[in-house]
This record gives sequence, C-alpha cells and structure tokens, in this order.
Amino acid sequence: MNAIDAAKYVLSHPIIQQDEMTHLKLQKLVYYLKVWSVVDNHPDLITGDFVKWKLGPVNVNIWEKYKSYGKKPIPHETCPDNYLSSYEKDFVDFILENYVPINAYSLSAMTHSEDPWKKTPDNQVIKENAMKQYYSGTLFARNFPLDLNNKPFYPLYYDSHAAFYLDIPKKDQEKFLVFDNYIHYKKLKKFQQNEFQSFGCLLQILKSKQ
Repeated sequence: MNAIDAAKYVLSHPIIQQDEMTHLKLQKLVYYLKVWSVVDNHPDLITGDFVKWKLGPVNVNIWEKYKSYGKKPIPHETCPDNYLSSYEKDFVDFILENYVPINAYSLSAMTHSEDPWKKTPDNQVIKENAMKQYYSGTLFARNFPLDLNNKPFYPLYYDSHAAFYLDIPKKDQEKFLVFDNYIHYKKLKKFQQNEFQSFGCLLQILKSKQ
C-alpha cells in the first residue's frame, strides 16, 4: 500500500488514541512501518519515500494531506484492511502495538539517533538500503519474519530503558531482553499495565527476569 493508505490504516486502527495522533506521530509510525517492511523483505508493503526533515523522516504525500492539522490531533479515518494478507495484517499490527505507546517527540528523537536519518543529507530521500543495513543489526530485527507464538520476542530499546540497561553487564544484556514469544510478552505487559505507566511497565517486566 502507498504511504497515504498506510496513514489511513494507522488512523483507523483501534489501538490509536485519537487525541494523541498528531501529524508528527503519524509520520513516524508510517516511517517505522516502512523500515521494518524493508527489513522483513516486504519493501512493497509500504511504498513511497521518506526524506530527512528537521523533526525526522517525512513522507511528502502524507505531509501535504495532513499538514493543515498542525499540532492538533488528526480525526479517526475508515480504511478497509481486506487488501492485506493475514501475515501483512499481523505485521502492521505488531509494529503499531510496539510503537504507538511511544509519544511523538520520543519517536522523533529515536529517528534522530539512528543512522539512516543521521547520515542522510537534509531534504534527501532516506534510502531503503540504508534502512536495511542499519535496522537489521538491531535486536528488534530478530523478530522477523514474524511468528508470534513460537519465536523469541525482542522488545524495542529506547531511551527510557537506558538507565536500567546500564546496570546490566553488556554480556548479560541480551538474555534479559528476550521473552519466550510475543504473546507471552503481551500477557505479562497486560498484567502489569494497571500498576505502571507504558514505559515503566517494560522496565518492571525486565527487572522481574533478573
């Protein structure tokens, strides 16, 4: 699907809190859908280029369609998903479930810390081969191809986890950053969510594994 259809799908998704879905956050969510579809060897799942702008990667078509909202929330949209295969729907849902809890400015900061944005000249297209080379080397890339029930799950690493990770010897970090599978991880997270905020929840789960 093209970037506009991907944006509409994001805006129609039940996981989305509409009062938080700004243009900035929408751009970053579709960018990471693009990134991981490239890593997963499905580059045609999300078509359309992203260019390097000040606040991170931007798809110009999405920018033109939604720029009138500025910093205001973008309303819910209706978008059919019958053009997605079962695997593609699982893939998109998986990415959104992992990235939506992160606020827009943290998502922007994440892109700024990653080589594809950092090493691309201003206003130039972020190349797919740069995406694949960089993101394939992360632990999160080990989740692809997806198998939600039978494959170890590696959560996203982002700044709010850094203080906890620094307390773990580097040689031991990986074993604390893997769960039996994604379904098991979601059950643990749901169990904790009434007591912890979205970021703190993952930290508490990780600490319980020590």
